[in-house]
Amino acid sequence: MLNFSFSDIKFTRNSSGPGVVVAGEIHNQMGNNFSSVAFRLTIFLRNTVLANATVVINAFPARQSRTFEKTIDDINYVDGLEKALRCEIYPESAY
Repeated sequence: MLNFSFSDIKFTRNSSGPGVVVAGEIHNQMGNNFSSVAFRLTIFLRNTVLANATVVINAFPARQSRTFEKTIDDINYVDGLEKALRCEIYPESAY
């Protein structure tokens, strides 16, 4: 079973166009090094799914952390939206 944790997940306005930027940190809790790990991000407003995205982390060593940033163009940013959004992150594949 894959074991990753996530922290410092933040939503901000995309400075170069429409959309929301999701950023945070992913921690490899395992004793395995991975060449590549794909994570599924599901963005919710309350209990409604607004968007899905994939983040790929390459060269992910055991017990290390990596930051990520992903622009979600499907969500139009409005002031205060970052307080209402939540993100669930799941590992999809690793090798």
